[in-house]
Amino acid sequence: MATDHRYQLDPNYLSRAFSALRDELGLCDHLEMSQRPTFHEIRALSARLFSDMGVDPQGRMAHTDAKSTKIYVRDHLQWTEVPHAEIKFSH
Repeated sequence: MATDHRYQLDPNYLSRAFSALRDELGLCDHLEMSQRPTFHEIRALSARLFSDMGVDPQGRMAHTDAKSTKIYVRDHLQWTEVPHAEIKFSH
């Protein structure tokens, strides 16, 4: 892909580099490929954690437009932690 500026990165470069390094380091080898965290997921988590701490994620993510930040924070559900339970089946 062509870029508009000589220092501009291809939009997919960071995602591919993140996944390659994650796999090279074996950080998520215990997970299936489809279950391993992506660069986008890590940024979305960071945005949520910043927001939870009362820090504006837009500034931390270096976005000049709030719409860019919304890409990372939309459609993310709040998790409700529930206690562990076991179900026993009788024959």
